[in-house]
Amino acid sequence: MKILFAGFEGKNNTSKLLVDKLNVVDKLYLKNHKVISCRQLFTKLENCNFDLIFLFGQKPLLKNKISIELVAKSDTKKLLTNFDYKQLGERLADADIQYYYSENAGTSYCNNVYYFVLNYIKGKNTKIIFVHLPFKENLNNIDKLIEFFNKYE
Repeated sequence: MKILFAGFEGKNNTSKLLVDKLNVVDKLYLKNHKVISCRQLFTKLENCNFDLIFLFGQKPLLKNKISIELVAKSDTKKLLTNFDYKQLGERLADADIQYYYSENAGTSYCNNVYYFVLNYIKGKNTKIIFVHLPFKENLNNIDKLIEFFNKYE
């Protein structure tokens, strides 16, 4: 299975810190810019067919749990993930990782890039999920997440 792991740049951004430590082949560091981050993903997806894409970002107010984003929005339009998020939740629970499902991917970069990719992959076999992480100071054990995503298939 070919998986892309993408997170946003930033010295203390937990999505970057997680992607940094993953022992995987396909990584992408997104600029904190609505247009540029979409272009980066477009270029990556044009040059390679992925079975699965994990997008990571940070979400304020999370503490020692992750948020699995089910929906991306643009104006009045909503796009639902095509990923088996229930299975992901079961696997996270088995790994003793706290999570919840969310229908609010935010109002800025995260939601924007999620919507772009969900729209771009329509009709393709690629699956995608956006996972929000707590800020660095609100995450006790990033190693557990690293181990989980390193083993994902």
